[in-house]
Amino acid sequence: MDPRILLVQSIALLFWESLIPESGKNSKEIVLNIINSLPAPEGVTATDDDRENLIALRDIAQSMALRNGEEQYDKDFLLSKVKLSIKKDPELRDDITGLLDGETTPDKVLLKVDLLQKELNKYFTQKDFLNEMKKLASKTIYAGAPAFKVSDMAKLVSATMERFIDSETNANDDPALNGMGDTESEEELAKHFMNVQEDLDVNSVIKTGWQRFNRMCGDVDGLRRGNMYVIGARPSNGKSLVTSCLTLHSMMFNKPYLFDPTKKPCILHISTENDIPLNMRIWFKYWWEYENNAQCNILEMDPAYMAKWFIDHVKERGYTFKFYHIDPTNTSYREILSKFMDLEAQGFEIQLAAVDYLAMINGDGLGDENRAFWIRQLFKVMRNYCNPRRITLLTPHQVATDAAMLLRQGSTDFVKQIAGKRYWSECRSIDMEVDMEIVCNIEHDAEKNAWMAFARGKDRSSQGTPEKDCSFFIPFSKFGGLRPDLETKDSGKSELRDNTGISVDASAWMGAGADDF
Repeated sequence: MDPRILLVQSIALLFWESLIPESGKNSKEIVLNIINSLPAPEGVTATDDDRENLIALRDIAQSMALRNGEEQYDKDFLLSKVKLSIKKDPELRDDITGLLDGETTPDKVLLKVDLLQKELNKYFTQKDFLNEMKKLASKTIYAGAPAFKVSDMAKLVSATMERFIDSETNANDDPALNGMGDTESEEELAKHFMNVQEDLDVNSVIKTGWQRFNRMCGDVDGLRRGNMYVIGARPSNGKSLVTSCLTLHSMMFNKPYLFDPTKKPCILHISTENDIPLNMRIWFKYWWEYENNAQCNILEMDPAYMAKWFIDHVKERGYTFKFYHIDPTNTSYREILSKFMDLEAQGFEIQLAAVDYLAMINGDGLGDENRAFWIRQLFKVMRNYCNPRRITLLTPHQVATDAAMLLRQGSTDFVKQIAGKRYWSECRSIDMEVDMEIVCNIEHDAEKNAWMAFARGKDRSSQGTPEKDCSFFIPFSKFGGLRPDLETKDSGKSELRDNTGISVDASAWMGAGADDF
């Protein structure tokens, strides 16, 4: 893309944005990123006049992006300034004239701002696309590229390019458009209503094993297919334990609901920390103790018995359970999506996927910005892949250290205090990419019995959840840890005011090493 056009569009964007400061739009960072990404004018192969035009436009755009204050620009003054800076290029003068011309009603101005932002974002998409192509080429066709397996490379290419598909060919050239509809076709609109019915069908909802957790999910009464859930907690406070429980609940308390009847139902768990033996210990102990209401001593059990018991219980519910332990430093979102695609190619419909945890993988392919930027991009890419495929996605994430300050200051109702308040570690704005935020924390009652406190933050999919259902406590039981109560009496509480008699703590379930949970 011509750098002069990018700079002219940047100037126009900041002009129109100055007319609607109340909109909250702020494109200064976009413009500065554009300027920083362009080659130095001195190194551009062009005429002297073109180079001088490029330098002048860059200086104007930079001064606008670095300006303090929100006063409106005077269009005539700005237009004269730009035109005087442009030498021997009448087409460029016409471009800036056209971009600064138009109605100044708030709705028209907002439309111009949105359109210009999309045009500039296309540049970043194209730049990112070319960088990814170069990386792939270096692994395949460039001199010195190592030998590779074609099928593995094809999966890598597919996973890498997934996020670019339809990014510039959708209606209205909107890269954020994942679907569309209109009233021209009764048949097409009927398909959307069919999807509405499937979303509301009680059989398509993934029930958790905890009554109060399901109620927290609102009118959906469980985990919605295609939604992304982030589970937050302080270090060593059960976020991975909760993720593991929910993964098992998806098989323990549900029957497969296939959006494509030709597929096979699959539950997927990907771990960046716990190895497979540790996870198997957690999963088997949790499920076995629930079924038998007794202490599980794995050392006294026959491995063949445990394997058969676990397989039989998964199979009799109609699922296939796939689980992986990965090295996060050598894994990017491409390798994660490659595993998804591999399972889909084998004929599986992934119903729920848990990635424990997503922010641990590397940021390769997510841009050269800071860590907060690419973590948000990572959440966006994963949700954009899973949502249209109706894959429910779970991932734990640490809350920020300043959340712990609330506890040290004697804050009560800790989870209520931080839920929905952007207390996320490393990237405050991941709430913008997920469908529901859930925070948890291990707390104790007057008798020092351990409970898991839950509170819900943002929720974009359910409606009318009563305030009383947005937070609750689940006890750590003598057998089974955070024992399910879906098929028994509600074991949860709204507040911790009285004691429960028998003293129970969380150490038995955190005993594999606190950091494992």
